[in-house]
Amino acid sequence: MKKTVKTNAEQKTPLPAPARTDKYLSVGLWVLAGVMVLVMVGVFLFNPPAFIQAKSKPTIRPTEEAIKPTRVAAAQSSDVETSYFPKKSVVRTTNFHTEIPDAGRTNAEEYTVAQGDSLFAIAKQFGIKPDTVFWANYDAMGGSPDLLSPGLDLIIPPGDGIYYKWKEGDTVQSVADRFYADPDDILKAPINRLDLTNPVIEPGDYVMVPGGRREVVNYFQGAIPRGSASTLAKLFGDGGCDTSGGGLFGTGSFINPMNGGVLIGNDYIEGVHQGVDLGSSSFNSSILAADTGLVMYSGWANGGYGYTIMIDHGGAYQTLYAHMSELNVSCGSSVYQGQVIGLMGNSGNSTGPHLHFEIRYMGLNDNPWNYIY
Repeated sequence: MKKTVKTNAEQKTPLPAPARTDKYLSVGLWVLAGVMVLVMVGVFLFNPPAFIQAKSKPTIRPTEEAIKPTRVAAAQSSDVETSYFPKKSVVRTTNFHTEIPDAGRTNAEEYTVAQGDSLFAIAKQFGIKPDTVFWANYDAMGGSPDLLSPGLDLIIPPGDGIYYKWKEGDTVQSVADRFYADPDDILKAPINRLDLTNPVIEPGDYVMVPGGRREVVNYFQGAIPRGSASTLAKLFGDGGCDTSGGGLFGTGSFINPMNGGVLIGNDYIEGVHQGVDLGSSSFNSSILAADTGLVMYSGWANGGYGYTIMIDHGGAYQTLYAHMSELNVSCGSSVYQGQVIGLMGNSGNSTGPHLHFEIRYMGLNDNPWNYIY
């Protein structure tokens, strides 16, 4: 009997047909991939990378005509052509704000001295110089800033200089000579409002004398010599004594008469305020001898200084300490540099506790800041 042999193809089992869901999934993935490719191509075309933009953007070079201005802009033109682009203009913006210069005060004011005031503090408050306040109130202050006291009424001038009340018989030249000033400065001072063609000043009128000054009356001026000190010192009060017995001489240098002493009142002004008003930054009221020497005066001093000590250091130098509340040394005694001689106070004509300190050479006051620091 003849055997029938099947081929391999005939022996294989036929594969089942793919499911319909798998076919749809495959098609969907291909569609999604195609959409993403299209999106990426669109982004690239409409917004290329910067390096491609830089390469593709043409370089524009200004022409020679654009660099040179076509004309010079007029100073008052509202359409000013620029140097690099002649066809463009600068537009001026409207400013509705008007700057009006401050003319300052044009009239004098009255001020009543309060506790703690000083010539410097009052001057600073009104924006004028301390010596201007002093000269305007020379008679009221007795010729010395140290006579400033609470309750005293002052005239505050409208500007710097001497504020003078015109008297019968005064002339511009005579007033200028009296106060060591230039008559033209009086005539031309805006505050005086004078007609230069016919300057008329009536008695009782006030005028400013720019740059003027007056002679200063110092109630405790001059050096008290050793030996015959008692006679001269008694002119200032009862604090003088006979110093013919002599005593110590100074070192030639000076220290601050207060530990941590700082300026708290009037500063030194040549011819106006003959010393400095000090207080202690450490709240220590002790007064120290600025240098070694012999006490020439210790007691109450006339003229507003109150309790005062004066020391002779030899070499024509003397120091003065005023407005003290307590005196720890007596006239005729020797003291050493740095020794406590008393306590800061408010005696005499004073608006608050402080030390009025002076350094004198050959009877004339000098700036203490030239010697202490």
